[in-house]
Formats: sequence, structure tokens, C-alpha cells
Amino acid sequence: MQSRTDTTPQLIQFCPECGSGVGSLNSATGFCDDCSYLVTGKRVCESCGNEFTPYQTSRTTCTECRRLEWYRRNADAIERVMATKFVTVFIAVGIVHDDNRPRCVMCGDDIKHGTKGRTLFCTKRDACRRASIRYNRYRKRNKMTDDEALEKVLNGKR
Repeated sequence: MQSRTDTTPQLIQFCPECGSGVGSLNSATGFCDDCSYLVTGKRVCESCGNEFTPYQTSRTTCTECRRLEWYRRNADAIERVMATKFVTVFIAVGIVHDDNRPRCVMCGDDIKHGTKGRTLFCTKRDACRRASIRYNRYRKRNKMTDDEALEKVLNGKR
């Protein structure tokens, strides 16, 4: 017996603010989700579907969903810390959080607002700032790879 599929076309509604065609408009504002954010300052979380006020305009998920995603990404590291250091889950989360922080390759201090793997130098000390300038100069002017430039900066070879 053949199953019948529903071939009813999806109705496209047009946002009166921006004119884009969407599947459905926000029932509270009558606009699409992007324009509704401009009116109400709230967004709909892509994960859970709840409305939230984003901390940054580029955020598409609420705070709780972002926290749960961080736990999913770092679950193995949390378990590893719990098994090797014999600590509770709360202490292990703090240790993993600190391990994920970027650190300056010159002085070893934490880099605030940096991204691990991309941010290499802090701006606290003159030596770190000079090393950062030399690193960028080696990469751009001398066309060195990242590893070569970093080795030259750290070892002081000229």
C-alpha cells in the first residue's frame, strides 16, 4: 500500500518591516524574528525555543543552552580531571574552565577576552607587546609560518 505524502505548499508570509518572505511571523509583533528583535530586544533561542534577551546581538542561543553546550564539549575533560585528581564535579569544572583560558607564551599570564589557540600574547608588559609586534612582522613581512615566527620570537634568533 502506498503512503500519501502531503503536498500542500507552505504559505509564505512577508514581513511588513523588511519585506522578506518567511514561514511564519512573530505573533506578538507581526514581524519576522530579526525585525521582532529590533522592536522588542528579545530573540528566540535556536536550541530550546524560549525567548531571551541576548548579551550580544550576534548570540542565537540563550545562556542556559550555551552553558549546556559548554558542558557537552568539555565532558571528557571534566571526567578526566575527576578521575586523575579525585575531585568533585564542581571543582573539576573550575579546573577545566581555567585550562581553557588562553595564556601568554611570553609571561604565562591569563589573557582576558582572548581565544585559546588564536591569542598568543598579552598586552600587560612591554616585552609581551614587543614580542607580539615582532611575531606579526615575521609573519607578514618575512612570510614565515606561524610556528617559525613563534620560535624565532621566543628564542630571540635574529
